[in-house]
Amino acid sequence: MLKANHNYKTQEINLIYFIMKAISIYNTINVLKSKLVKYCFLLILYFILGFLCLNVYGQTFNTTIVASDACNTWGAGVTTKSKTITTSGLPVSGLAATGVVLKQINVKLGNGSCKKDLRNYKMSLTSNNGVTINVQGVPTVVGITTTSASVWLDGRFRDHTELEIIRTFTTTVQGGYFPYSIGYYRVETANSFSNFIDGSDPNGTWTWN
Repeated sequence: MLKANHNYKTQEINLIYFIMKAISIYNTINVLKSKLVKYCFLLILYFILGFLCLNVYGQTFNTTIVASDACNTWGAGVTTKSKTITTSGLPVSGLAATGVVLKQINVKLGNGSCKKDLRNYKMSLTSNNGVTINVQGVPTVVGITTTSASVWLDGRFRDHTELEIIRTFTTTVQGGYFPYSIGYYRVETANSFSNFIDGSDPNGTWTWN
Protein backbone atom coordinates (compact mmCIF):
# COMPACT_ATOMS: atom_id res chain seq x y z
CA MET A 1 0.00 0.00 0.00
CA LEU A 2 2.76 2.45 0.83
CA LYS A 3 5.59 2.79 -1.65
CA ALA A 4 8.80 4.47 -0.50
CA ASN A 5 11.44 5.10 -3.13
CA HIS A 6 15.15 5.69 -2.54
CA ASN A 7 16.86 8.39 -4.61
CA TYR A 8 14.17 7.91 -7.26
CA LYS A 9 13.99 11.39 -8.76
CA THR A 10 17.71 12.16 -8.71
CA GLN A 11 18.81 8.80 -10.06
CA GLU A 12 16.07 8.82 -12.70
CA ILE A 13 17.34 12.12 -14.12
CA ASN A 14 20.96 10.92 -14.00
CA LEU A 15 20.04 7.68 -15.74
CA ILE A 16 18.21 9.46 -18.58
CA TYR A 17 21.14 11.86 -19.05
CA PHE A 18 23.62 8.98 -19.08
CA ILE A 19 21.62 7.03 -21.69
CA MET A 20 21.44 10.08 -23.96
CA LYS A 21 25.21 10.61 -23.71
CA ALA A 22 25.85 6.92 -24.32
CA ILE A 23 23.76 6.98 -27.52
CA SER A 24 25.72 10.00 -28.73
CA ILE A 25 29.06 8.29 -28.05
CA TYR A 26 27.90 5.05 -29.65
CA ASN A 27 26.87 6.89 -32.81
CA THR A 28 30.33 8.44 -32.96
CA ILE A 29 31.97 5.04 -32.53
CA ASN A 30 29.65 3.56 -35.16
CA VAL A 31 31.01 6.04 -37.69
CA LEU A 32 34.50 4.65 -37.06
CA LYS A 33 33.17 1.16 -37.96
CA SER A 34 35.43 -0.54 -35.43
CA LYS A 35 33.73 -3.70 -34.14
CA LEU A 36 36.23 -4.21 -31.29
CA VAL A 37 35.74 -0.68 -29.98
CA LYS A 38 31.95 -1.01 -30.25
CA TYR A 39 31.92 -4.33 -28.37
CA CYS A 40 34.11 -2.94 -25.59
CA PHE A 41 31.93 0.14 -25.29
CA LEU A 42 28.72 -1.92 -25.09
CA LEU A 43 30.24 -4.18 -22.41
CA ILE A 44 31.22 -1.19 -20.27
CA LEU A 45 27.78 0.35 -20.84
CA TYR A 46 26.10 -2.87 -19.67
CA PHE A 47 27.93 -2.85 -16.33
CA ILE A 48 27.36 0.89 -15.72
CA LEU A 49 23.62 0.62 -16.43
CA GLY A 50 23.41 -2.35 -14.11
CA PHE A 51 25.04 -0.35 -11.31
CA LEU A 52 22.73 2.64 -11.79
CA CYS A 53 19.61 0.49 -11.83
CA LEU A 54 20.62 -1.20 -8.59
CA ASN A 55 20.64 2.23 -6.94
CA VAL A 56 17.06 3.00 -7.97
CA TYR A 57 14.80 0.84 -5.88
CA GLY A 58 11.55 1.02 -4.03
CA GLN A 59 10.02 -0.57 -0.97
CA THR A 60 6.33 -1.39 -0.77
CA PHE A 61 4.59 -1.91 2.58
CA ASN A 62 1.18 -3.60 2.87
CA THR A 63 -1.64 -3.72 5.37
CA THR A 64 -2.11 -6.77 7.52
CA ILE A 65 -4.44 -9.30 5.93
CA VAL A 66 -7.39 -10.48 8.02
CA ALA A 67 -9.29 -13.57 6.86
CA SER A 68 -12.56 -12.22 8.28
CA ASP A 69 -12.54 -9.23 5.94
CA ALA A 70 -15.34 -10.58 3.78
CA CYS A 71 -17.31 -8.50 1.30
CA ASN A 72 -19.11 -5.55 2.92
CA THR A 73 -17.61 -6.11 6.38
CA TRP A 74 -16.60 -2.46 6.16
CA GLY A 75 -20.17 -1.48 5.36
CA ALA A 76 -23.14 0.06 7.17
CA GLY A 77 -22.87 0.49 10.91
CA VAL A 78 -19.05 0.69 10.91
CA THR A 79 -17.92 4.18 11.86
CA THR A 80 -14.17 3.65 11.54
CA LYS A 81 -12.26 0.60 10.43
CA SER A 82 -8.48 0.55 10.78
CA LYS A 83 -5.65 -1.57 9.48
CA THR A 84 -2.00 -1.43 10.40
CA ILE A 85 0.98 -1.10 8.06
CA THR A 86 4.39 -2.05 9.42
CA THR A 87 7.34 -0.23 7.86
CA SER A 88 11.00 -1.13 8.24
CA GLY A 89 14.35 -0.56 6.58
CA LEU A 90 13.81 3.19 6.16
CA PRO A 91 16.33 5.76 7.48
CA VAL A 92 15.68 6.60 11.12
CA SER A 93 16.39 10.24 10.28
CA GLY A 94 13.02 10.36 8.54
CA LEU A 95 11.54 10.78 5.08
CA ALA A 96 12.79 13.63 2.91
CA ALA A 97 11.93 15.75 -0.11
CA THR A 98 14.68 13.94 -2.03
CA GLY A 99 16.34 10.63 -1.39
CA VAL A 100 13.88 8.48 0.53
CA VAL A 101 10.40 9.75 -0.31
CA LEU A 102 6.82 8.54 -0.05
CA LYS A 103 5.92 8.12 -3.71
CA GLN A 104 2.41 6.68 -3.86
CA ILE A 105 -0.36 4.89 -1.99
CA ASN A 106 -2.02 1.86 -3.56
CA VAL A 107 -5.56 1.04 -2.46
CA LYS A 108 -7.78 -1.91 -3.27
CA LEU A 109 -11.28 -1.72 -1.81
CA GLY A 110 -13.64 -4.43 -3.02
CA ASN A 111 -13.44 -6.45 -6.24
CA GLY A 112 -15.48 -7.33 -9.30
CA SER A 113 -18.02 -9.27 -7.25
CA CYS A 114 -17.98 -6.97 -4.22
CA LYS A 115 -19.08 -3.41 -5.02
CA LYS A 116 -20.44 -0.60 -2.89
CA ASP A 117 -21.79 2.92 -3.01
CA LEU A 118 -18.65 4.76 -1.92
CA ARG A 119 -20.19 8.18 -1.32
CA ASN A 120 -19.92 7.71 2.45
CA TYR A 121 -16.49 6.13 2.46
CA LYS A 122 -13.38 8.11 3.35
CA MET A 123 -9.75 6.98 3.44
CA SER A 124 -6.88 8.40 5.47
CA LEU A 125 -3.35 7.45 6.42
CA THR A 126 -1.67 8.14 9.77
CA SER A 127 2.08 7.84 10.30
CA ASN A 128 3.63 6.18 13.33
CA ASN A 129 4.25 9.73 14.59
CA GLY A 130 0.55 10.65 14.48
CA VAL A 131 0.52 12.74 11.28
CA THR A 132 -2.64 12.16 9.19
CA ILE A 133 -3.51 12.95 5.58
CA ASN A 134 -6.81 12.40 3.79
CA VAL A 135 -6.28 10.11 0.82
CA GLN A 136 -9.80 10.24 -0.65
CA GLY A 137 -12.80 11.87 0.97
CA VAL A 138 -12.94 14.26 3.92
CA PRO A 139 -14.53 13.14 7.22
CA THR A 140 -18.06 14.55 7.74
CA VAL A 141 -17.77 16.43 4.42
CA VAL A 142 -17.54 14.25 1.32
CA GLY A 143 -16.77 10.67 0.34
CA ILE A 144 -14.64 8.90 -2.26
CA THR A 145 -17.22 9.26 -5.03
CA THR A 146 -20.33 11.29 -5.76
CA THR A 147 -22.06 8.65 -7.87
CA SER A 148 -24.73 6.43 -6.33
CA ALA A 149 -23.58 3.54 -8.50
CA SER A 150 -22.04 0.53 -6.80
CA VAL A 151 -18.34 0.50 -7.65
CA TRP A 152 -15.06 -0.82 -6.34
CA LEU A 153 -11.61 0.69 -6.12
CA ASP A 154 -8.16 -0.44 -7.23
CA GLY A 155 -6.30 2.85 -7.50
CA ARG A 156 -2.88 4.45 -7.15
CA PHE A 157 -2.69 7.80 -5.40
CA ARG A 158 0.02 10.46 -5.49
CA ASP A 159 0.15 14.05 -4.28
CA HIS A 160 1.06 15.75 -7.57
CA THR A 161 -0.80 19.00 -8.20
CA GLU A 162 -1.62 18.07 -11.80
CA LEU A 163 -3.52 14.90 -10.89
CA GLU A 164 -7.27 14.79 -10.24
CA ILE A 165 -9.40 13.43 -7.42
CA ILE A 166 -11.84 10.64 -8.38
CA ARG A 167 -15.00 12.54 -7.45
CA THR A 168 -14.07 15.54 -9.62
CA PHE A 169 -15.06 13.50 -12.67
CA THR A 170 -18.72 13.42 -13.69
CA THR A 171 -20.94 10.84 -12.00
CA THR A 172 -21.29 9.14 -15.40
CA VAL A 173 -17.52 8.68 -15.63
CA GLN A 174 -17.24 7.61 -11.98
CA GLY A 175 -19.95 5.00 -12.44
CA GLY A 176 -18.65 3.68 -15.74
CA TYR A 177 -14.89 3.60 -15.46
CA PHE A 178 -14.19 2.00 -12.09
CA PRO A 179 -12.11 0.48 -10.52
CA TYR A 180 -9.98 3.52 -11.48
CA SER A 181 -6.92 1.34 -12.06
CA ILE A 182 -5.59 3.23 -15.09
CA GLY A 183 -3.13 6.01 -14.34
CA TYR A 184 -2.87 7.89 -11.05
CA TYR A 185 -5.21 9.98 -8.92
CA ARG A 186 -4.43 12.73 -6.46
CA VAL A 187 -4.87 12.54 -2.73
CA GLU A 188 -7.17 15.18 -1.23
CA THR A 189 -4.48 17.83 -0.80
CA ALA A 190 -1.66 18.34 -3.30
CA ASN A 191 1.86 17.93 -1.88
CA SER A 192 0.46 16.55 1.37
CA PHE A 193 3.01 13.71 1.42
CA SER A 194 5.42 16.37 2.65
CA ASN A 195 3.46 16.42 5.93
CA PHE A 196 5.24 13.19 6.79
CA ILE A 197 8.63 14.90 6.52
CA ASP A 198 8.86 15.81 10.19
CA GLY A 199 12.23 14.39 11.15
CA SER A 200 10.73 11.42 12.96
CA ASP A 201 11.71 7.79 12.45
CA PRO A 202 9.23 6.42 9.85
CA ASN A 203 9.83 2.80 10.83
CA GLY A 204 7.06 1.26 12.87
CA THR A 205 3.29 0.98 12.69
CA TRP A 206 1.27 3.25 10.40
CA THR A 207 -2.52 3.21 10.41
CA TRP A 208 -4.94 3.06 7.50
CA ASN A 209 -8.50 4.27 8.23
